[in-house]
Amino acid sequence: MATKPFLLDNFKQHYSKNIIVRTGIGSLPFISTEEAIKYSLKHELPFLPELYQKGEDFHFLSTEMNSCFMPFLEAILETKQAYFKLQLPGPFSGHQNPKVTIELINTYLKIFNHHKKDRQCIPIIFLDEPRMNVRIDSNHNIYSQLLSVVDGIHCCNQFNLDQEFKNKNFSFISLDLKMHEKLLSESENDPSDQLIINGINAPKQTNSKWRSYSCGLGLKTIAECEDIFSMLGL
Repeated sequence: MATKPFLLDNFKQHYSKNIIVRTGIGSLPFISTEEAIKYSLKHELPFLPELYQKGEDFHFLSTEMNSCFMPFLEAILETKQAYFKLQLPGPFSGHQNPKVTIELINTYLKIFNHHKKDRQCIPIIFLDEPRMNVRIDSNHNIYSQLLSVVDGIHCCNQFNLDQEFKNKNFSFISLDLKMHEKLLSESENDPSDQLIINGINAPKQTNSKWRSYSCGLGLKTIAECEDIFSMLGL
């Protein structure tokens, strides 16, 4: 895995000409693996789909492989994506033992590296933490064990980002903008050593180019997903 400053600098450079960069949280309402992957690939930063309607919730993903992973990996390599987002449940939303999370991440990466061979493609590893509503810094010992294998964190809950902005432990932070709008408006929105992905649920809530919907889409309809994709581009 690339060092974090190197990863972030090159990531930003790759998307420097994009006006908007869209990604997703993970869960989708599709039943078809093929259709879920097709939807993900429409995003500038494709993300590993989770088929919520087929029972692929956090408990499923914390114990065995996502059913989309292999066909998604093949699609990522075939379409020559430079980056893709891979998300797994963090300690508050999956296994509380970080060693289990590290083992699962390493399993995904081992399979990916085996198939990648000499092709250039970099996974951005996120922890999904929708159940986290406490200060990140108060759980430093838990997260410090994960920082060597994790690039970013997502939480659609409300939590205190102030200490996280000071420590800058994660290269990427994905959040629900409406819960942190004041903090972000008072801070530099795109510091050099950290990238904030703005989770929105209505048009023109942010001027940032880095966007996703505020939460997973597993409970939405497919038609709503298409509308959300369009909304993120406004």
